[in-house]
Amino acid sequence: MKRFIISAIVVINLFFYFNVYALDIKLLSLRDKIFLESNQIKQEIRPDTQDFVLLSALFDSCIQVVTQIDAYFYMLGIFEYIRKEDLNKSCFNFLLSWLDVMKKTNDINLKNLTTNTFAIIEDKTKSHIENIKTYFTELGKQIVHEKNRMNILMRSLRIR
Repeated sequence: MKRFIISAIVVINLFFYFNVYALDIKLLSLRDKIFLESNQIKQEIRPDTQDFVLLSALFDSCIQVVTQIDAYFYMLGIFEYIRKEDLNKSCFNFLLSWLDVMKKTNDINLKNLTTNTFAIIEDKTKSHIENIKTYFTELGKQIVHEKNRMNILMRSLRIR
């Protein structure tokens, strides 16, 4: 009976954890901001645009980041179908590894935006670069936050 009660508490905690996890929409909100910025950039890419190459690169970076965030959310969705007794460190290591990939990509994108000196001609392009820098800086912080949450979950489930 005692074992049943403990199991029930763990299952209830997992249920609420993953549902509360879904309610934390900072990463999703950031993803949407980056996606909207990419749509605005896409509208600026025209044959007569003077910053054509730069805008194309910015668009590509935004789409890459959005795709990585989407993949992370899909990976999180798999957790809803894994039984508690089947959870192991490998499950979390896949997520943590993906977050590392996202962080490295984000750091490279941010470094390129901050260290390269572009011959920016149009004011709209400057605005897009500043917006993307802000979003990518926030994304880096959010990725660290996600990694911390995964580690806390692993410890609370006593997964080794």
